[in-house]
Amino acid sequence: MKNAVVVGVVVLTVLSCAFIFKAHQDLEMERAKLVRERYVRMEAEENLQKTEGRIKSLERELADSKEKLDSIRSVLNTGSNANVDLKTELEALKQAKEELEQKVLGLEEIPGQPAENVKQ
Repeated sequence: MKNAVVVGVVVLTVLSCAFIFKAHQDLEMERAKLVRERYVRMEAEENLQKTEGRIKSLERELADSKEKLDSIRSVLNTGSNANVDLKTELEALKQAKEELEQKVLGLEEIPGQPAENVKQ
């Protein structure tokens, strides 16, 4: 009977040790999973922060580009307005030139005056 009790205790001890060993392995696997999950979350957080920084940088670049585009548009509008003004002035000068040429021709055709006096 003593031998049966000793064998039973040994079997229970071996089973207990096996159970403890298996529980320890499971615990270590869960800890490893937890560490991996924390690492993945930390990486995701870092990537999120980097991405947010890039977004802010791109938004600043976009705002700067819009300002530059607006200034270019205003310069183009000013240039086109100046161009229209210059065209109008050129047309007025052409018309004034034609009128002066007509007057010169009219003065050259006045009878009784020498052509030399008119050209001076």
